[in-house]
Amino acid sequence: HGFYLAKIDIEDIALLDGFGGAKHVSVKDYLEACD
Repeated sequence: HGFYLAKIDIEDIALLDGFGGAKHVSVKDYLEACD
């Protein structure tokens, strides 16, 4: 099947809401809000 492991370096997260388009937040801010 050609499976392999890969590491990704996430720099930015786009949060989509029903209205108004995407809001971009840093990974640090996103993870702090999840605590």
